[in-house]
Amino acid sequence: MKIGLMTWHHTQNYGTVFQAFALKEVLQSLGNEVDLIDYRRKYNEPIKQRNIKSLFESKFKNRNTSQQNSVNVYSMVHNGFEEFYERYFSYSIHCEYNDDFEKINQIYDCFVCGSDQIWGPEWLDGRFYLDFVEGKERKIAYAASFGVQTINDNDIKRIIKKYIEDFSYVSIRETNGQNLAVQLSGNNAIKTVLDPVFLLSSKEWEEFVDEDNVKMSGYMLIFFLKNNEENIKLCLDRAKQLSLEPIILHCTQSEDTVYANMDNPYPKEWLSLIKNATYICTDSFHMTAFSIIFNIQFEAFNKDNKNTGLSKNNRVYDLLDKLGIDNHIYNGRWGSNIDYKVVNEKISCLRSDAFAFLENALKNVGANSLSKKCNKNCNNQTNYCNGKRVNCATSKCGFIKKRMSIWNFDLMDSCYSCRLLRKSPECIYQKPVFYDRLLDDEKMKKSTIYLYFKYYLLYDIPKILREIKTKLKI
Repeated sequence: MKIGLMTWHHTQNYGTVFQAFALKEVLQSLGNEVDLIDYRRKYNEPIKQRNIKSLFESKFKNRNTSQQNSVNVYSMVHNGFEEFYERYFSYSIHCEYNDDFEKINQIYDCFVCGSDQIWGPEWLDGRFYLDFVEGKERKIAYAASFGVQTINDNDIKRIIKKYIEDFSYVSIRETNGQNLAVQLSGNNAIKTVLDPVFLLSSKEWEEFVDEDNVKMSGYMLIFFLKNNEENIKLCLDRAKQLSLEPIILHCTQSEDTVYANMDNPYPKEWLSLIKNATYICTDSFHMTAFSIIFNIQFEAFNKDNKNTGLSKNNRVYDLLDKLGIDNHIYNGRWGSNIDYKVVNEKISCLRSDAFAFLENALKNVGANSLSKKCNKNCNNQTNYCNGKRVNCATSKCGFIKKRMSIWNFDLMDSCYSCRLLRKSPECIYQKPVFYDRLLDDEKMKKSTIYLYFKYYLLYDIPKILREIKTKLKI
């Protein structure tokens, strides 16, 4: 089966790279051909912050020190990440516009989204919920994460509810996320599964270790995503107690500190630093995960100095709780040595559950996609009908009526779903060509004035000019 994998990728972030790689490898090991869908978000800031002020500052003001330092740190290893992408990933066509997503609907048998915080409400993007896929029987979510425990915005809740309901199989990475998804969708079959990095064994990960340029033993690896000088000082004291040399990587999501003594490594070097460490201190979820995979003693720290429903600490809490080692979240005391024999047994059971979920989902999705009759009533039982996938016209249609009613569009253009002339008897969907773009702009909380001018100028003005041209017989 040919699978399109939708996840975060092509970012200079270690955890993102390795979770995408792991899920791709696992899907391929199950006998499938897998491409990452080459879709990249245009905006990096959260939706709620995308206002006139933030746009002005991003265009005309210098970045703050924290942002600039983060860029400088990652620019050092840009080529290393690019080399990894080129060597280990294969991609779909570049997807940016609706036509691009229509094309890949005709290419792939099944679509999988996950893992990482792709379903985060502050970054809400329907593409990562596979909103472009025609037919829920072709949609699987593996270890998707909201990144938060609660969602307070009712509008966003309604949007996410609709997205989740349109899946055949859903699995979530965190228990709180599972509870949230069940609450929103009413689907009690939603499961929790391991992050994809745990689906590859330590021996499989060792194949990607690059030990040429890293220290081999006798050190404590310290890596914080967010700068916390107090925590770094605690780690340095602990390293001294254990007679370990501290290796401190740059904080990648905040200001560099005077403590950093090693430039950020290439992806494979980063993995090697974890494997060969004697002890690890971090607030990174994926460094914590790889510490466990390589059976390294570690201490996890809170990324956020808060434990609200919006905190990003929960993903680490949930993982360590499942494995029975939640006492290794630093709370003023250092955890005792981890018995990895017990931990590895638990991981083995959880890994089996994860593979069972994927195998069952792929088996049934494949069966359903191949048995569907053509929805054009031609009785074609194959996967394609007249050059199009059998479920090519199953998209549900609708308007953002609040917005549309303001302008009273005539909308005598092509229908988005069937490409017939709108308001013709054959067009049963009545979905305008710009529907998805309008929906995306609404999700991004664009201003009413912005939406008015964008769609009024693009669709009403040309229509008026055509009418004038016709009347003047130009």
